[in-house]
Amino acid sequence: MQTDPTLSVLKLLSLVAYAEGDRCGLRSPWETTPALAQDPVVAGQQMCRHYAGAVRYVQNGDPDFLQDYRDLPDFTLPFVTNADADVERLLGLILIRTLGLQDEVNAGVIGRKWLVEVLNACWTAKLTAARVRYGIE
Repeated sequence: MQTDPTLSVLKLLSLVAYAEGDRCGLRSPWETTPALAQDPVVAGQQMCRHYAGAVRYVQNGDPDFLQDYRDLPDFTLPFVTNADADVERLLGLILIRTLGLQDEVNAGVIGRKWLVEVLNACWTAKLTAARVRYGIE
């Protein structure tokens, strides 16, 4: 049985993002989240907005959010492909908290692992959605 690869993207994002009511964003590893450069913040906000819509589509089948679900890999790729060491570390810290990992785990390594997994899931979703091209188009 083949599963929808966008659901894999959604599950991976659920480990680091939240969507509650009209609010969405990255989870915080502490009470306050460390500051990031502007580009990752903007890409993360776009990703989280589409994540929130995709969650609504999956939970309620609301057709108004189908496009968010379909576009989730597109709006996730800029965040994961441009993540710097600060983003890796922040994601690692979020994952350590979310997954209940031991504090001695290297946050940067965990963040990089998550980024690779998300990149792979997005890539699979994009390849699955692509049509086959045989000629010059």
